[in-house]
Amino acid sequence: MKRTYEETADERIPRSGGGVHMKKIIVVDYDQTFHPYIRILLERLGYIVMPAKKGIDVLKLVQFEQPDALILDVGKDTNDTIDGMIILHHIKKNGTTSSIPVIIVHTDLTTDIVENCKNLGCAGYLTKPIRIEELYDTLENVFSPREIKRKYLRVTVNKKVHVVHRNNEYTLYTANLSEGGVYIRKTNPFPIGSEMEITLPLENESSLTIKGVVVHVKGLFSDILHSTPGMGVQFKEMSDDQMMTLKRYKERLFAEDIFRGTFPQYC
Repeated sequence: MKRTYEETADERIPRSGGGVHMKKIIVVDYDQTFHPYIRILLERLGYIVMPAKKGIDVLKLVQFEQPDALILDVGKDTNDTIDGMIILHHIKKNGTTSSIPVIIVHTDLTTDIVENCKNLGCAGYLTKPIRIEELYDTLENVFSPREIKRKYLRVTVNKKVHVVHRNNEYTLYTANLSEGGVYIRKTNPFPIGSEMEITLPLENESSLTIKGVVVHVKGLFSDILHSTPGMGVQFKEMSDDQMMTLKRYKERLFAEDIFRGTFPQYC
């Protein structure tokens, strides 16, 4: 006999791991539109952001805060007396700041700029307007060893999904989503290896049905203060069309709600 179960979304349970060190990034740029844009992107990726204006005070800030990384525009503001390349040079030549990864950003990354930055030991390069996936990939290269790098950007999202497992139906809620899989909240998660069918609602009353298998679980009392009880489900047998649909949907969830109309140049 088919049975139907439903669990409610409990917003009191943290959606992402608490107690984990959140990396701090200082963003140095004179573009006042770029600052709020990059801040929102970085915060949604789970980083602490410190915007900074260019100038000699930036060098003091970097030395005092010792951030996990620095995103630095190598251009020059007409109202500033020091450009990004000089800041980069001082950071990399100072023994207390030289090990801080620096990601260069500019509207026009010429060969000369890239070569100069590479000689100074830059960790990555981004061209404006910055796209979500490019930013994610660059930060993954900086912070994650290659062998454990995540393949897909994960988006924190609280969505109701329909799950069919062993001929029983469940209404559950997601915690995060990517093209590779989904983390589903559940007080008593299915065992590792359990197969299921997941129907994810999209826009305009459409939906996407995907097969999946449980690859890891977290019980209710395993780490209640630092994680959401539930199960990580890896998608399987996905078509190219399903993958592209999910990718576009994920990117809209990540940014469109706040960028459209506010940052139209990045949409």
